[in-house]
Amino acid sequence: MKFLLRFLVICFLVFSFSFAQAEVINPFNTRPVTIGASDDGVGNSLQERFDSLGIAINVLTGQNQPECGP
Repeated sequence: MKFLLRFLVICFLVFSFSFAQAEVINPFNTRPVTIGASDDGVGNSLQERFDSLGIAINVLTGQNQPECGP
């Protein structure tokens, strides 16, 4: 029984570790999207984005003040 239990544990470990493989590194660094590309065309500012969505937030004055120590 002890042999069977050890055998099953070893089989489980071998089977579970066989799926752990490293990702192949792409030396050309190709990406599915272009860096800097935006779904809003030229690239609106965050405030312009909020305004177009009808969100009443001011990105400059609507921020929480940092808490400073005494």
